[in-house]
Order: sequence, then C-alpha cells, then structure tokens
Amino acid sequence: MKEILRLRRFLDAPVSTQPPSERCEFCGVAIAEPHSHVVDLEQRRIVCSCRPCYLLFQNAGAAGGRFRSVGDRCERVEESGLDMDAFEMPIGMAFFIRNSKSNRLVAFYPSPGGAMESGLQVEAPLSLEADIEALLVYRRRESAETWIVPVDVCYELVGRIRRRWRGFDGGAEVYAEIESFFANLNEHRSAACQI
Repeated sequence: MKEILRLRRFLDAPVSTQPPSERCEFCGVAIAEPHSHVVDLEQRRIVCSCRPCYLLFQNAGAAGGRFRSVGDRCERVEESGLDMDAFEMPIGMAFFIRNSKSNRLVAFYPSPGGAMESGLQVEAPLSLEADIEALLVYRRRESAETWIVPVDVCYELVGRIRRRWRGFDGGAEVYAEIESFFANLNEHRSAACQI
C-alpha cells in the first residue's frame, strides 16, 4: 500500500503544458530559441549550445579541431556568377557543404526523409567556410535563388519540409513553407541569419 501511495504523488503533481526547454549539449544549461549551434566534425552533427560554449569553438583549432561554431553569414549570391547546370541537381533544391575531412564539396537534398547526401562530384566557384557554411540553391521554373548561409539554416529548412510534407509531391503546404522560408532569408540577409 505504501508503494501505491508513493506512486500516487506523481499522478497528483501538476502537469506542465510548456514544452521542455532546450539544453546546451556541452554544459547542460537551459537555452532559449533562437540559440547558437556548433558542428561536431567527428560525428557530423549539429549540437545546440549556449552562447559561452559557442564562443569557445569559434577558433578552428579549438578542442583539437573537433568542434566549430556555426557562423551567421547570410548572403545572396548573384545567379549570373554561377553555372546552375554545373551542379547537376536532379531536383530543384540542394545545399552544398565543403567537408574539411575529405576536402570536397558534398551535396544534400532536402526530403521528407531528412537531408539526403548525394554522390555528385561538384565544385562551387565560391569561398565557403568548410563545415559551417553552405551554398543553398533553390530553382523554380521561372527563377532561382542562391545563398551562402550557416549550415544550421539548411537543416532548419530540412526540418520544415519534413514537418509539412504530405503525399507523393509534398502538397501545397510544403511549398508554402518553402516560400516562407526564402522570404525570411531575404528579410534577414543583412543581419545575423536567424530564420
């Protein structure tokens, strides 16, 4: 009976309707949205971080070069300077990251299954900071947009596509989400890139 009474206190405890807050994956402190990110180069993943931990990894040699703070450059690139066909994109959207370990440009395609890595061998005539910046390309029938953005911005786009995708072609909701994302990029391009 005592065990049942001990369990009862959990049932009587108030249930929070607030979502659990994010935590810095280095020191564990609660962090708000938006927050900073760091790339773990060994595990090839993005890590949420508080501002002090983020600042620790701004130097490329910090932590033996394992971690790099994601920057905030958000810059539209004039399409006239790029040969869009050179990217050999099978779909209308991709982002390209220079991998410092392999020293090559790696293409990723947003999909309902996440970011799909491509085996295409491409080069971009642009200066991208390896591992922390990406070239984001979005081709429509009538136009194209090309951006240099932080890598976490690309994965934010991937998350939005995954959440909104319906049916075979994604549906109207996912296309509205993509257009909203690129409209926000245009608004934030002169400031820190927070979508």
